[in-house]
Formats: sequence, C-alpha cells, structure tokens
Amino acid sequence: MLNSFIRTLSNNGVNINGNSNTRSRSHSGSSNGGSSHGRSSIKPEENKLHTKFIEACRDGELSAAQTMYSDLSDSQRQELIRCRDANGVTPLMHAATNGRLEVAKWLVKTLRVDTNAQDLDGATALMRAAYWAQEEVIQFLVEEGQADCSIKNKRGKCALHIAYTSGTRSYLSDKMNLTNAVVAGH
Repeated sequence: MLNSFIRTLSNNGVNINGNSNTRSRSHSGSSNGGSSHGRSSIKPEENKLHTKFIEACRDGELSAAQTMYSDLSDSQRQELIRCRDANGVTPLMHAATNGRLEVAKWLVKTLRVDTNAQDLDGATALMRAAYWAQEEVIQFLVEEGQADCSIKNKRGKCALHIAYTSGTRSYLSDKMNLTNAVVAGH
C-alpha cells in the first residue's frame, strides 16, 4: 500500500522530494524515542475526560470515544476534539500511530479534526503512521483526509522520508528512483 501511497502522491502532482516553501516541521516516532508506539505521557492535571478520550482513540475503542463525545455540549465537544497530551499529540495522531483506521475515519470524516496538526516535535498523524508502517491509515489520510505530504518536521523530514528511514523501505524499493529522490532531498 505504501507503493500506492507514493503512486497517489506522484499522480496527483505532489512534490515527493518534500521541497516546499512551508515552514520547518518535525517528527520523531514518538517524543520518547519511538519505543512507546504512541503512548505519549498525558499530564495528570489535564482534564480526565481528555485523557480517557485520547486513550480510547489510541486503543481503538471507537464506541467509547463516540459515547464520550456524544455526551457533551457543543462547546465541550469542540474542546475535546482539539485536546492533546503532554507532548502535543492529538487523538488522531494516537489512532494513526497504532493503526486504528476506524477511529481515524471517525475523527476525520465525522468530527473533521485537523489532519495536519503537529505535536511538539512537529509530527503529523501522517508522519506517525509512516513511522509505524500503518499502511491503511497512510492511504486514508492521503486519499480522504487531505493530509499534506509536504509538511516537514523540525529535522526537515517529510512523511515519505520517515517511512523510508524507519524500516519500511522495502515498500519503496521497487519505485523508480523515488527512494533516492527522497533521501537526496533531505
């Protein structure tokens, strides 16, 4: 699917080299070295509902997240969909990191969360999905979520470069010079 991700980008005129005039952005697999697989720390003083909502999205508990959302007033709902953990990681980023496609679809299609929001390291949901090789989430974010593939993290890397350098390069190996173009561009 990453090959189709690359093909989709290329066919739609996306600059796969990641060279753009956008401001510098960042990604690390997660803020604590990438080993937590999306389990960023959540400040204990933060709203407990936000914490539970983030955890439900991270763990793929769609019905629990939907129930929490539906039980709130409009203003509380808006606050909930913009919540973040201590590392600035959104519920969508947690869902993307852990391959929770149905949760990601609900957040993007129904709640219309910002697919290009960035955490404190500048990572987007697409970058996190790329880091963890969550192919279905990658495809969804690009094709239906309007994820901006040209966003760069603080290290100057875009999602395609992150996918290549995080061990998912086997998905890219059969693409004509795309791998070299991405690496050379960063």
